[in-house]
Amino acid sequence: MTHVMAVRRRLRHESPRMRTTTATVSLLPREKGAWGQALLPVATALVLARGSGAALAWGVAAVASFFSHEPVLVILGGRGDRTRREAARRALVWTAVCGVLGLSSLGAGLAVAPTNSRLWLALPLILSLASLVVLSAGRERTTPGEVLAASAVSSWIVPMTTAASLPTYSALRVWIAYVAAFTAATFSVRGVLDAFKHGGRSILRTVARFVSSSLLVAASLAWLAGQWPGWMVVALAPTLVLSLALSVWQLHPRQLRTVGWSLMATTAFLAIVVTAAAW
Repeated sequence: MTHVMAVRRRLRHESPRMRTTTATVSLLPREKGAWGQALLPVATALVLARGSGAALAWGVAAVASFFSHEPVLVILGGRGDRTRREAARRALVWTAVCGVLGLSSLGAGLAVAPTNSRLWLALPLILSLASLVVLSAGRERTTPGEVLAASAVSSWIVPMTTAASLPTYSALRVWIAYVAAFTAATFSVRGVLDAFKHGGRSILRTVARFVSSSLLVAASLAWLAGQWPGWMVVALAPTLVLSLALSVWQLHPRQLRTVGWSLMATTAFLAIVVTAAAW
């Protein structure tokens, strides 16, 4: 009772600004790049699936999983103790809604999907669980954590497209292309920040340069060896070349907004080329 009275007294003396803070806490994903990393692969998979009911259901599950990330982060305190106190109730409701929607869609897809795609459903589920463990440990903003999260959300491509009878090797090839693009972009952006922090000297920036150039060479060799079609290399090249350039140029963090939109554009190009080639 004393605690309740104390809370009431505090609320009466709060300023109007303090009273409206809770309403201003957004539970939508804050990182703009995350939107592209989540929605573009799902959109690609839906186009490649050509109206498959299982793919549509699992696409909803993938989007629900994406939108549950921010509220879960708030609940775990990843946005600070004050945000957790102010938005915990809404975050719990949001998480519950996303969870129910995701599980329902997951079950609906399982009911109509062929056996092969049901087996591949384990891929995004395992990666999502690993990403949740990293999130719980507060390591989601590390370079491996960001690569894992991007790989998890894009891995829905495999079960979604195999549900529409796309050959498994083709589904894996599209997913690998997205993982390569997101990995190169993540290392390069993190390298820019690390180089600025350490006055231009950064091991991470050197690693980013190696990752981007190695992926570009690997994609080219795979094409020359007949393992990858030429259009896949064309689709992936802009992101890898831009990532390589970012690992060479010395940029100020203020320029990362432009960099982010540029990487989004190259990822969109990847999605357009992949879907156009499949059709």
